[in-house]
Amino acid sequence: MLDFQAQTDHQPIAIDYTPTLTDTPALAARPVMRTNPDKLPFETRRVLDIDVIDAQPRKLVHWIQARARTRSSLRLAWVTAHQARRIPGSWQDIRAIQHFDALIADGHTMQAAARLGRAKLGANTSFAPLFMPLCRALAEDGQRLFIVGGQPGEAPELANRLKRMMPRLRIAGTHPAGFQQAADGRVAARIRRSKANLVILAGRNPEQDQRLSELAQHLDTLVVLRIGALPPLQAVTSAQTTEGLASASVSRLEKTVAAWAAGRSARGAAVSRVLKRALDVSIASLAVAGLSPLMIGTALAIRLESRGPALFRQTRTGENGKPFTMYKFRSMHTDAEARLAALMKENDRNDGVTFKLRQDPRITRIGHFIRKFSIDELPQLLNVIKGDMSLVGPRPALPREVDLYSDHDKGRLSGKPGITGIWQVSGRADIPFQKMVEMDIDYLKTRTIWTDIMLLARTPLAVLAAKGAY
Repeated sequence: MLDFQAQTDHQPIAIDYTPTLTDTPALAARPVMRTNPDKLPFETRRVLDIDVIDAQPRKLVHWIQARARTRSSLRLAWVTAHQARRIPGSWQDIRAIQHFDALIADGHTMQAAARLGRAKLGANTSFAPLFMPLCRALAEDGQRLFIVGGQPGEAPELANRLKRMMPRLRIAGTHPAGFQQAADGRVAARIRRSKANLVILAGRNPEQDQRLSELAQHLDTLVVLRIGALPPLQAVTSAQTTEGLASASVSRLEKTVAAWAAGRSARGAAVSRVLKRALDVSIASLAVAGLSPLMIGTALAIRLESRGPALFRQTRTGENGKPFTMYKFRSMHTDAEARLAALMKENDRNDGVTFKLRQDPRITRIGHFIRKFSIDELPQLLNVIKGDMSLVGPRPALPREVDLYSDHDKGRLSGKPGITGIWQVSGRADIPFQKMVEMDIDYLKTRTIWTDIMLLARTPLAVLAAKGAY
């Protein structure tokens, strides 16, 4: 795990990075940005892998106003969907947000993404409709506003218009966004001398975002808001800057964007399901034909060593909790289930859910061999052809294990179970249960046909290595 910490009095946004799929860039896990809740009177929601504040606009404005009134240190960053998608793949962007106390969803696409991700935000918190209400709140108290952003002359003109509309709003100063790193200290000193209550930092590109975020580190005794760009001048005088009209406009656009995104997502998901099913049936059918001599030989060896059927049938929990009958070559004595209770106290797992025993006395001699090289899983190719399973996916859980799942753990049941998957190629039984859950959920959220092909390609080496196979 990489943990980026700001060297200030703030407790910064925690950024966790835990590889889950592979070390290659194509399948690297996305870092997860978690907002620090200590200073927040609001709940947060996970949208596009970052935590954002879920607040009513009026309450958010009043909170910022109160913090600015007392000059209480606070740093907030508005993040668009484009920035959110870019952040996990760019350490430059990660550094640009790590010193902020919280992130706020900016733009209609973030609202749509929240709806699609089942993390619906209570209201639109985009900066544009909040700008004028925030300025009016500052004017009520006669507070001082400093604006950094835009091209030379842009911020002063915006400030002049605000001043004409709200005479009680005190403009502490302005500065363009395109300054060099060496000027950070000078700009910060000028802002501090201005006795500003609140500072708005508006960048127009990733380079300016990075520079302004570094500037924010020098302003640790002020309320600092980092936004994407300065509001256009026409918005300052437009009647649509009132909260009611802005909210109505945003709501209509949100619905349009959400409907479009949902349709596109549904079409993409349908195509992905068709391709995955075609890959499953074609490869499983060829594998059954090609591996039939090995499967017949395994069945004969099992029958010769011990009494009982060669094929073991067991109820497992499939997609969305639906039970199905899973096939395996029998690797244990026929009284294995009856002996389980007596062995529970020797469980090598302490997760309270799964049972694994490195030296399980119930396993036969042939069973040790076929389990080591996953030969016992080959009959599950029939489950794949039937449609109960997929070639790639989370391993099918036992019903008694699912009964002990938390709501979060049940996320691994949102797709078809598989014969192989990220857990299998990463160490199998050596991987703790909770890490397995995170791996499975991450796979289900990010899977593509290419992900499946790459995991299938890694499976033979993982089988031969026999890591975690017991």
